[in-house]
Amino acid sequence: MFTDFQFNEAHFHALEEGMARHTVMISMSRGQEVGTGTLLSYGSTNLILTANHILREQRLSELRFGFNHGGNLHASTTSETATRKPLPYYTLKFRERDEIFRDEKNDIAALILHPTEKPRGVATFYDASALKPLAIPDGKSVVFLGFPVGNSADIGQGKRLVSPVSEHSRYDSTLNQSTYLPSSYNLNCEFLLKYELIADGLRPHGFSGAGAWCPLEPKGAIWTPDLILVGVITSYLKDQQLLVLAGLRAVVELLSHV
Repeated sequence: MFTDFQFNEAHFHALEEGMARHTVMISMSRGQEVGTGTLLSYGSTNLILTANHILREQRLSELRFGFNHGGNLHASTTSETATRKPLPYYTLKFRERDEIFRDEKNDIAALILHPTEKPRGVATFYDASALKPLAIPDGKSVVFLGFPVGNSADIGQGKRLVSPVSEHSRYDSTLNQSTYLPSSYNLNCEFLLKYELIADGLRPHGFSGAGAWCPLEPKGAIWTPDLILVGVITSYLKDQQLLVLAGLRAVVELLSHV
């Protein structure tokens, strides 16, 4: 199922574009906070999968969403956004008023979209209908894309532009035996990834809710950037410099209730 190869710049750029099509920026707290979500279809249901803890708004109507409109996927945490092309924020309609399915234990949530609600720009839903729990082999590539607030710039009048960041990691099962893991860590439903960007001074705040993906085996002689969703980033262990992710066991269980 999985492929394992040495990424070159062209490979990684193609994987970035694939992730970006399914990634949505979530603006909260009147533009003061930002998180990341993944556009999924599950059977006939369309939804946004994200981290439960970022959905603190009393009403979903307070949330704003930014989609990939092509070119660089950039968006700001205010109502003013900037890209090579204008990238506006949107309010979305949900299947029922303020409908969210939550898994508080594993810190993931699904926002159920109204059947008439479609992604904007070039964004698309990822078909999660066939997902099932799986084991990621050691050394396999895991890529993710999100909106860390540290990757932002002042654009004046109290507004900041937040640009997406993508990263490539390798799965290492020995991280799950790391010392001093919190008692809340669930080995059966969560896994860990080393967070390398902290060396560049980029704190992970804003990656919460981002999907993690593995490249699939090529179907023929020509490599294509096909991806499978393998988890959702939920938190960061600062002392160990590890990202905590809810794995597919938790994701599939949540989706089974939508």
